[in-house]
Amino acid sequence: MWSKIKSGLLFAIALGFVLSCSESQMPSKPVDPNKYQNSFWMHTETGHAKDYYIQISLPRSYYDTKNKQYPVIYLTDADYCFNMAEDLTLVLDWPQREVIVVGIGLGSPERLRAFREAEYGDIKDASGEPGWVQFLNFIEEQLIPHVESKYRINPFNRTLYGWSLAVQFITNVLDENPLLFHNYIIGGGGRKPLYVDNLYSKWPDLPVNIYFGTGEYDGNLHILMNFTDNISSKHFSGLETKREIYPGLGHEMITKGVLLDRGMKWLYSKKPIEPRLRLAMKSGGVEACLEKFNKLQLTNPDDYDFNPVHLVNYAESLGNEGNTEAEKAILKYVQQAYPVRNVTIHVVTEAMPDSETIYITGNHAELGNWNPKKVALKQLDARVWGGTYQIFSGDELEFKITRGSWETQAADSTGLELANFVASITTDTLITKVVEGWVDKKTGS
Repeated sequence: MWSKIKSGLLFAIALGFVLSCSESQMPSKPVDPNKYQNSFWMHTETGHAKDYYIQISLPRSYYDTKNKQYPVIYLTDADYCFNMAEDLTLVLDWPQREVIVVGIGLGSPERLRAFREAEYGDIKDASGEPGWVQFLNFIEEQLIPHVESKYRINPFNRTLYGWSLAVQFITNVLDENPLLFHNYIIGGGGRKPLYVDNLYSKWPDLPVNIYFGTGEYDGNLHILMNFTDNISSKHFSGLETKREIYPGLGHEMITKGVLLDRGMKWLYSKKPIEPRLRLAMKSGGVEACLEKFNKLQLTNPDDYDFNPVHLVNYAESLGNEGNTEAEKAILKYVQQAYPVRNVTIHVVTEAMPDSETIYITGNHAELGNWNPKKVALKQLDARVWGGTYQIFSGDELEFKITRGSWETQAADSTGLELANFVASITTDTLITKVVEGWVDKKTGS
C-alpha cells in the first residue's frame, strides 16, 4: 500500500515541479541500495515511546570519498516520510543533493499514531518531564552523538524537519536549544498557537535558517501564519526565514513532500553572508567578523556567497553608519587577501556596422550586474572589441556578450544562445572569445 502512495506522491511532485533526469545522471550499472542504507533500534529509559527505529540513507558518492563531510537532515515522523525523503534526495534538483538522511521513527505507523502526541507535546512521562523534553534529550544526548561518530556528517550543517504535530516539538527545540540545528523546516501548522516571545528574550541573535510552508487549504494555516508574522516582527539578528503557501494543497501527504523539496531547495541555495558578519561584529568587533568569514568558508562552503565584493559592500555600509575604523580594517583585509587583478576580455567577431556596439554583461559590478547594455566594449580593430576590468583574486566570473539587449546576445553559428562564459580569476588574465553569430541573426532568418 505504501509503495503505491509513495509512487503517486513522487509522480505528483514530478508534475508540479517539472523534473528532468538526463542520461549523464544515470548510473553506469545498477546500484545496490542496501550499500547506502542502514536501520537499527535505539532505546532510552525515559520518555513515552522509549524505543526508536532509526533509518539512515547515505549519498551515492559516500564511499567514493574519504574525507568529505555531508549535510544531514533529521526527520521526525520518519515512519511516514523517510522513503519519500530518500527518493527526493536522489531525483529532485536541489542545488546540493548529497545529503545524509536520518529518520527518527517508531517502527510502524501504528506506534507513531499511538505515541506521537505524547512525544512531541507537554504530556508528562513517568519521571514527570514533558514528552518533548525527553524526546529532545534522546536526540541531543544519544542519537546525534551516535550517528555523527559513525558517519561523516558536517556538524555545522544539521537540519531538523517537522510536520503538523511535530511543529510543536520544533518550536520547543527553538526555545530550548536553537543552536543544536542550523536549519529548520516547519510545515502543516500544528494544533496550538505558537509563541516566540521567550525565544526572542533568550536568543535575540539567532544565526539559523527557518523555512515555513503549508497548503493554502490547511485548517491550521492561520497558526503558521501568526507564528511567522510574530517571528518577522521581532527582527532577530542573524535569522534568515522564508515562508511559502502552496496553492491547491491542504493538510495531506503530498504537502509533506512539497515542504521537504521546497525547504531543502531554499536551505541549500547560497545565503547572503552579511547577516552573519553583522552578528559577529556585534559580539566581537572586526576581528570576530573576519574570523567568522574565514571560518564559514571552511565549515559551510556551500551555504553562503563568499565573494569578497560582499565584504567590500559590508565595509562601506559600516562606514555609512559611522564606523569608519571597522570599514578601513575590512577593506585592508580584502586588499591583502584578495588582491585586485586586471582582467582583459577580447571579443572576436565579424565586422560590425558603425552603428552597432558590443557589450559585456555578467555577475560583477564591473561587468554591469547582468544589465545587457551597461558596459560597452571598445572597438580595437575591425573585428576585435575589448575592455579591461578590476576583479578580485578568487572571484569566479560569469558573463555574456550582447549588442545591447538579451534579444541580441551572442550565439553559435546556427543562432543558438551560448551558455554563460565562466572564468576563475587568480592572476592578471586575458580572456578571448570568438562570436560566430547572434540570436537575432539565425541562419535563414
